[in-house]
Amino acid sequence: MLYSPNGWFYQNLSYRSPSFTGVNEFYNFCIKNKNNNAVKSIICSLDEVSKGDVIQIRQNSSRFTHSLLVTNVLSSSGNIKDNILVATHTIDCFDRKLSDYYILEYRCLKMI
Repeated sequence: MLYSPNGWFYQNLSYRSPSFTGVNEFYNFCIKNKNNNAVKSIICSLDEVSKGDVIQIRQNSSRFTHSLLVTNVLSSSGNIKDNILVATHTIDCFDRKLSDYYILEYRCLKMI
């Protein structure tokens, strides 16, 4: 396989696409991807996310630094951030409430 900065692959730590491991590279790849056989998404609002979508967060810097995978969305009553459960590997977790994170800004990717 040839290296492509715009591709989507992971073979090992030394041979991977930026879009597979970089937050902003992943975002650009998913939004701009026109390949019908690859990962792609559209931007959506927080109240439109569902299981399998991605929420990217900006915490303490001027750029987004974490991608969280939505694992479940509970009932729509109450605080929406309490109802969205996510998984992440930064600090390994599964079904953690989105409200547990300190978030300055977020963007949501509806996987299609």
